[in-house]
Amino acid sequence: MKKLILTIGITLLVVAGCSNNDAFDKAKKQGDLALENKEYDRAVASFELALKEKKDDREIRLKMNQTNKMIEALQESNIDRAISLLREIENGSVSPVILAKQAKEKREVLANQKGEEEKYKQMLAKVEELKNEQKFADVKNQLNVIIRETKGKEQFKVYYQNANEQITQIVPRTIDVDKTKDEKSKEEKVKEENKNEGKPKVEEPKKERVIAGEREKYISKLNSIEESLKKFDYLYENGITTEMKEGEGRRYEAWDAALNEIYAVLKKQLSTGEMNTLREKQREWITYRDQKAEAAWNESGQGTLSGLAIISSKVNSTKERCYQLVEQYMK
Repeated sequence: MKKLILTIGITLLVVAGCSNNDAFDKAKKQGDLALENKEYDRAVASFELALKEKKDDREIRLKMNQTNKMIEALQESNIDRAISLLREIENGSVSPVILAKQAKEKREVLANQKGEEEKYKQMLAKVEELKNEQKFADVKNQLNVIIRETKGKEQFKVYYQNANEQITQIVPRTIDVDKTKDEKSKEEKVKEENKNEGKPKVEEPKKERVIAGEREKYISKLNSIEESLKKFDYLYENGITTEMKEGEGRRYEAWDAALNEIYAVLKKQLSTGEMNTLREKQREWITYRDQKAEAAWNESGQGTLSGLAIISSKVNSTKERCYQLVEQYMK
């Protein structure tokens, strides 16, 4: 029905007061303009109209066929099949230049999406391993990462729902495990106190107190940063690479600043031994972050969106690290 309405509308616009040649040229021009604007249904309708005027025009028929293939790729639910169709358009010698460029950009986006999907599949598999090992606190942390990264993203909806359902089941078990640990800790403390009864008490040097609730304060602060970055959403609306890079650049600056601030707080909170351990882990994380960004660059096909893929990967890694440091180390 939509295609029929488009065809009728374009026909009325094109044929009114036109000769056959004029109608053909006008329909062709309308089709090319629709392609440029990514209005693929309108482009096909225009090319069909042009073929009614010149049914043997090879150029128009090829344009129409490739545009139909683009529509098929965009509607394809199987991401591998969609990427394959887009690659055919991108590399096709008969594809219009503008359509080949659009196919390449969309393929790079889907390739990046596929890499992210693979990551979430691996994370959910890790969740099952941790469950079997009764490490419910680690399960909770892993699920929270998935929820944060997939929230509001339609393409990752299935992973968000999966993690959300699991975390509602795992939280009570985490509480039970924590209670058991607390009870054991209290028992050990009582035993130690009983053992040391009668011994002269040695007053320990006072340590600088850290404000209680720093962890809760910074979790709230990180959530606020995430919310505030939505003001840059407009930079992604047009799908223009330079604008999207600007958006990712601003997001990276915000999360990198937050990471440095959290690290500074931990320097005051942690003991020398704990801080040395964290420094080593942080060096390992930097290596992991850079390797992940390089993998994203390779996945993107090293094309026009490769720079965007690198920044986007670093944004996600840095944001994830901020939450990890607060949840695992901050007091």
